[in-house]
Amino acid sequence: MFDARGEVAEAARRCEADVFLARFGNTPEQIAVEYGPYEEASVWLAVMADDGVAHAAGRLIRPGPAGLKTLNDLRREPWRVDPVAAARRAGVDPSASWESATFAVRPGLRRRGYDAMEALFYGLAVGSLVNGFEAVVAVIDDRVLQLFGSIGLFLNPFPGTGPGPYLGSPRSSALYAFTDEILATQRRVAPGKWRAITTGEGIAGVSVPAPETMRLPPWEAAESA
Repeated sequence: MFDARGEVAEAARRCEADVFLARFGNTPEQIAVEYGPYEEASVWLAVMADDGVAHAAGRLIRPGPAGLKTLNDLRREPWRVDPVAAARRAGVDPSASWESATFAVRPGLRRRGYDAMEALFYGLAVGSLVNGFEAVVAVIDDRVLQLFGSIGLFLNPFPGTGPGPYLGSPRSSALYAFTDEILATQRRVAPGKWRAITTGEGIAGVSVPAPETMRLPPWEAAESA
């Protein structure tokens, strides 16, 4: 599900909360403090089982009044850099970018967990293309970043930053990538994975939404939905 609403969005929230508590020790209260300012701008991805449980979930943040969390967090530890200057040096236009804020896959799924993660990547990749987001920003834990690299997705650190402790992760990096560039590189180095996350081909056991259904409403409509 892309841009999940209602009960499906609530199932995605529960998945995010359960996984981030188990992996990073983030309590629901901490998540509310960290992501509350971005709630209206959050776009939920959900990989749903037949019993109504979200096996995987993703929170994307579109440009909104609060801005993008990754850019705002550049001001805090461990980076303490000027987000405006860092974005300018990177060539990132915040108004034409969005954020991959959280990806969560429930443990114990084994091979199905990889397919669920690829489905989240599909939502991010195709959602970026359909909605015209030129770049994606994210703060990513080192272990998760290795997974990105293993399927040919390579992101760049913001100028003046390096890995450090962040919200329970011992090593996370503040990163950006331009949509066209990251997908072109993946197509060259990992064509099978590129097909999976741009067409859904090869993602076993998951029905992904058609691209034409993934266009987000204008911001004014999104606020009132």
